[in-house]
Amino acid sequence: MPSQNLIRAHGDAKERRNPGFEKRQDRGHHRTLEGDRLNSSRLQQAHQAHKFGGQMTVVENDELPLRPHVMTRHVASDLHSFLLGIDLPALEAHVRRLGRVLEANGHGDSFVPRVRSLSNLVGLPELSARLVAISAQQMLRVGDFPGAAKELGTLGDFADVIDTLAIVLAGHLMGWPFEEQRKALVRAGSAALTKEDRWLAELELSRCLVGCGLRDEEKESRYTEALKVVDGLISDLRKDDALSELLGDALCLRWEITRTEDDYLAAKKQMEASAGPDHRSRLAGLMIDHGDFDDAENVLSNDLAENDPVAQLLMVDARLRANRLDAARDLFRNVIAERIGFPLEYPYAVTCALVALACGDADLRSLAKEKLQGLRSVDPHAREHINDLSRALDDDSLSTAQPILERLRNLLRHQR
Repeated sequence: MPSQNLIRAHGDAKERRNPGFEKRQDRGHHRTLEGDRLNSSRLQQAHQAHKFGGQMTVVENDELPLRPHVMTRHVASDLHSFLLGIDLPALEAHVRRLGRVLEANGHGDSFVPRVRSLSNLVGLPELSARLVAISAQQMLRVGDFPGAAKELGTLGDFADVIDTLAIVLAGHLMGWPFEEQRKALVRAGSAALTKEDRWLAELELSRCLVGCGLRDEEKESRYTEALKVVDGLISDLRKDDALSELLGDALCLRWEITRTEDDYLAAKKQMEASAGPDHRSRLAGLMIDHGDFDDAENVLSNDLAENDPVAQLLMVDARLRANRLDAARDLFRNVIAERIGFPLEYPYAVTCALVALACGDADLRSLAKEKLQGLRSVDPHAREHINDLSRALDDDSLSTAQPILERLRNLLRHQR
């Protein structure tokens, strides 16, 4: 499953990185960013665009920009990329705002059809592809994996797709083999129109290198490549004073590669400084990975007191790892099943199976089989793990279920 926190941060950054996009200044039929009035080089490029018969983004009364884009692809490629770098984050910010407004007014179901219509109206493939990706992302958020895959499939041959968000989502949904996913992410990073897109591609590439079909004989070379990519990303994020959540993700990934105490402390410090909505569960997940189970429970104490299911499932994992099997089973039985909806259905079912196997609990084994079989669509990699875990339940073998723990923790960190 894609990292929801990462993708959410990727989307939110579009608005924070473009504070002037709402403040448009009228220039007849043209618009330019408020800050561009003071930037003569940008104005000069805008006038150059006018010479080619195009126009800048038009936004009327906060409505979405639905107009022919400046067509400079073949006559001024640098200008073309520059203008796309302005229009893409502005368009995405408006579309995501539209989604929030529709959701707040009880019309969330109309978001995907509206965005799909917009993607058909937008005149440039780069912008259309991003709108398709946003539609697919929304489908993922409500658990419609087949719908999301079908939506991305409308982009055609992914060898020709460069949109970062589309490639990241497709890599999780379509079960690409490692080399295909790696090449797509490298292509997305090199063709990224914004630095946020490049960062997303680099972080996902690093994750792919350390986790996608990794064989023992490949570990050293792939970890070396991943470390090079993530170190470059960390350096860029620190120079740019970028989103603390994204830097925290990058530092956590570095620790997953090196497993050094210095890298753990750096990641922990960054996560503790984060103010994101899910920072406690993400910090606790890091601590659990490091074996700091009591510290993780302290971090989640308020959430546990409120019977928060993410906190409860994380601590079940911690107690299983600490071999506190009875305590793990007791806590799992306290999870309120009615609060388990998408996207927690999968980690709940997996946790149930792990507790059943570890404790030899026949009732929980039956429940786990029922929950695993009843799961709605999941991505291909998760389906593979589910099949392995189902076989372990049939064989009563805990050892075959252990590899899924890492995936469980990574998933839970980003579900709140």
